[in-house]
Amino acid sequence: MKKIRVANSQRVFPVIVREEPEGGFVVSNPAIAGCHSQGDTIEKALKNITEATELCLEVMEEQEKPIISPAISLHLIHA
Repeated sequence: MKKIRVANSQRVFPVIVREEPEGGFVVSNPAIAGCHSQGDTIEKALKNITEATELCLEVMEEQEKPIISPAISLHLIHA
């Protein structure tokens, strides 16, 4: 079976970045369950979540799981 390079895909995913009190950043891709990463800087965290997303998509394709991004929206609230 020929492998498809996911990195060349036109998919766009939202990610959530959270600064940790101890330092560094944790980042999640809410469109893919369990897809998380981290980094010492925001730039490194974003690079790492891109790699994690590509790996998750690769595994999903190999396991023939559908790659469906749920509808995600951002809402701001006042509290």
